[in-house]
Amino acid sequence: MEVLEEYLERSYERLDQHQREIGRGPTKADAFSAQEITMTRVLDAPRELVWRAWTEPEQLARWWGPPGLTPRLEAITMDVRPGGTFRLSLVNDENGSELHQTAVYREVVAPERLLLESPRKTRTRAR
Repeated sequence: MEVLEEYLERSYERLDQHQREIGRGPTKADAFSAQEITMTRVLDAPRELVWRAWTEPEQLARWWGPPGLTPRLEAITMDVRPGGTFRLSLVNDENGSELHQTAVYREVVAPERLLLESPRKTRTRAR
């Protein structure tokens, strides 16, 4: 759980930086539990900009993942609709190995609610 907590915080830091780069920043931290992760963040940005940061591959690639793992833009799949697939590959900057993440969009209410569910074993490493 500690690793997940650290990963989420680093991802939020990158999202915060991205929001600052476009002129806006966060105002509230996230919360989560052992079985379910609920990320709640109040950002000083128009909903449409935050929505784009979470639903456009070009925007997501600019802030997703901790330092040292870079998203591959060409490997991001976002079928933003209930039942649609989310796929992402992060490349380790040091050794080139990849970390793959997948999820399914469960709720999509633009631009106010986005619920993704990850399978239990969603992360796999590849070379």
